[in-house]
Amino acid sequence: SRSSIMTGLYPTSLGTHHHRSNVGRPPAFVKMLPNLLGEAGYYTSNNAKKDYNIGGDRWHESSGKAHWRRRPEPGQPFFAVFNFGACHSSITKIPEDVIVGQRLSKLRAGDFHDPAGAPVPPYHPDVPAFRKAWSRYYDAVTQVDYQAGEIVAQLKADGLWEDTIVFVWADHGVGMPRGKHNAWEQGTHVPLIVRFPGNYQHLAPAKPGSVIDGLVTLMDLGPSTLAMAGLATPGWMHGRPLLCKTGEGGIRYRDYLIGMRDRLDSRHEMVRSVRDQRFRYQRNYYPHLPFKPHEDYEFNAPLLREWVALARAGKLTGPQAMLNLRFKPIEELYDSGNDPHMMRNVIDDPQYAEVVKRMRGQLRTWMLETRDLGMLEETGILQLAGSHR
Repeated sequence: SRSSIMTGLYPTSLGTHHHRSNVGRPPAFVKMLPNLLGEAGYYTSNNAKKDYNIGGDRWHESSGKAHWRRRPEPGQPFFAVFNFGACHSSITKIPEDVIVGQRLSKLRAGDFHDPAGAPVPPYHPDVPAFRKAWSRYYDAVTQVDYQAGEIVAQLKADGLWEDTIVFVWADHGVGMPRGKHNAWEQGTHVPLIVRFPGNYQHLAPAKPGSVIDGLVTLMDLGPSTLAMAGLATPGWMHGRPLLCKTGEGGIRYRDYLIGMRDRLDSRHEMVRSVRDQRFRYQRNYYPHLPFKPHEDYEFNAPLLREWVALARAGKLTGPQAMLNLRFKPIEELYDSGNDPHMMRNVIDDPQYAEVVKRMRGQLRTWMLETRDLGMLEETGILQLAGSHR
């Protein structure tokens, strides 16, 4: 997701879809978002994580000190990124004193969430370990609220609040089983907030406080940012300027979204999904592999060890036990209208036959049109990437 945010391209077209597989620099015609904005006169800063799986990004500063306040001219327009790590999945594996003392350092006594009241989704076992994990996750969200509030306060102190458009988003779903590292809804559906100040309300797609259910992807952040800066979307981008008005007509949101999962650490995988307003279709290209193979990073966490212990004891049922299946179905279909948590696979239900046919076709068309590199072996992709440097 991070490479698609910075390039406006599907990672499967760029070769950045495998975890920590650096393909070097993109083709010469591909310019990353900070490069395009920098060429247009913006001061660009990133504080501080990148992890783009590809080089070629040019920030004026990318460090733990990067800030718009470090630009050489006070009146220079800026594009500033701040990465908050409180919600990172490592919160499930670090010691409690480190969590409270460092990861949640801004919380006051009354801010912490009681595990007894934590809402545990039905795809997770309702046991103390998961109640604690979910309460800690909400604690981490509260920490991010404070951190974002500090940025807002700084904008106001600098007299920039009414001239700055603010985006808040996450790059993937919650770092727990069925979330991060998976192509299901819980791994790919992320929060997105855009705040248009009074001076830029003419660009807002709706009134302040509105909730829009149009389908957009993080890949649309780049083109939207360019449009807000008065710049055109490069023709090679897959993303669209869907987060702001760009003309007199209304915004035509996407008919469907594409999701993907490929190699993570040493575990090979290839999953593609299609999501429209109601249905989620998923194609598992390695059905001979389990949903949740062993990954050292995740399985070193106490929460995952608890999951494994419950599975071995036969205490996981229904969708909870799904991750422990030895094999995956080749296809999955979920109806969010009747199954909001998307836990019941209806791929073989005759009443959904036309939906399956349509979404299969959408996936095939997308893979061909975007030249999905997931069909190539990873070393071949790296060799191809090296040929254009």
